[in-house]
Amino acid sequence: MTWEVFKIFGLNWKETGSGTRPAGKEMQNAKLAEALRTEKVKFTYQEWTTFEVLDLSYDSYIKVGGCFFQPIGKEDGLEGLQK
Repeated sequence: MTWEVFKIFGLNWKETGSGTRPAGKEMQNAKLAEALRTEKVKFTYQEWTTFEVLDLSYDSYIKVGGCFFQPIGKEDGLEGLQK
């Protein structure tokens, strides 16, 4: 992954539903979960750094309430990423 992609990966999230748990690694992060709970799914780089996420990968997901969220890029291709 190039530095530019690394810098923007995680800034955009999508809700994947409340049914089946996604394949991958579930992450625990109260700050990110709270932001996603407010239905905000796009973050600035400055906002992202406040979440202090250390272990994000393309197969990461987080459960918020009864819904699952994943970073855009896992199955959407890099064109789904926005700066």
